[in-house]
Amino acid sequence: MRAIALIRKICIVAGNRLIGPFVPYYYRYRWAACSKLNTYSGLVGTARQIPIVVSLTSFPARIGIVHNTIQCLLMQSVKPDKLILWLAIEQFPEKEKELPSELIALRKYGLSIEWCHDIRSFKKLVPTLEQHSDAIVITADDDLYYRKSFVKRLYDSFLQYPEDIHCHRITKIFIDEEVYHAIPGGYDTYMQPSFLHKLTGCGGTCYPPHSLYNDVCKLELFMTLAPTNDDIWFWLMAVLNGRRIRVVKHNNPALQMVEGTQQGEELCKDNDNGPKLFWKQFYQILGYYPQIDTILSTEMELMLKK
Repeated sequence: MRAIALIRKICIVAGNRLIGPFVPYYYRYRWAACSKLNTYSGLVGTARQIPIVVSLTSFPARIGIVHNTIQCLLMQSVKPDKLILWLAIEQFPEKEKELPSELIALRKYGLSIEWCHDIRSFKKLVPTLEQHSDAIVITADDDLYYRKSFVKRLYDSFLQYPEDIHCHRITKIFIDEEVYHAIPGGYDTYMQPSFLHKLTGCGGTCYPPHSLYNDVCKLELFMTLAPTNDDIWFWLMAVLNGRRIRVVKHNNPALQMVEGTQQGEELCKDNDNGPKLFWKQFYQILGYYPQIDTILSTEMELMLKK
């Protein structure tokens, strides 16, 4: 099994590097074709009983290129009911006057630009949970090209397993001699969900309605316990609420970065194993919610018995 996983990773990485230079041109061509249609919309025509809301955030350094990601999200094979870009008032005090025309133009095709206070990367989910508590929320990052199957595979997984949180990528957590460790990479596919799957937000995550613990939107808690890592906070809020993390079938683990943002895997790798205070913030949360340690330890014991 390890050999198969290694071969799969090598194939994904090699394929990613091979097609990488052509990706921007492909999505620009697709968007040019879609946007020429007078009636084109990136949103679903008939509202669902349980709406799908795709949510992301950005900041001044990327506001000039975030339209590339949003165009991908407006060309999904399964269209959402709503697509929201959250921006901080503190970072754009003149609001729309400071936004590029390429971004403003996407409102015509279904984009909603909404405003909130600056709570760092938590902006991509917390305000949406507060306003759309009964929706299926899918989060995305602002620096990636997303395949047209991005939403579909998350939504299909939700329909089959509505009690789980669904991701294209995860970081595997394990416990050895009472010490927590992480297996980075995000390329492995796991058949079963687990509390020990730390969701990796950059690949996209689907949160069913009311799937996170009721403290998830408490500003004073997440800005104290995990101020620089929203993924760890959302993951452990799922664990506290009894929701396991599932890697979707036929997941898209490869990251196609928008040019001019950052280097491939480095952000996710840095968050998980570098100087981004992952473990410090992890243990701060465990100190505040000691029951999490019990849940994760029990999950590890069950995994070892299989």
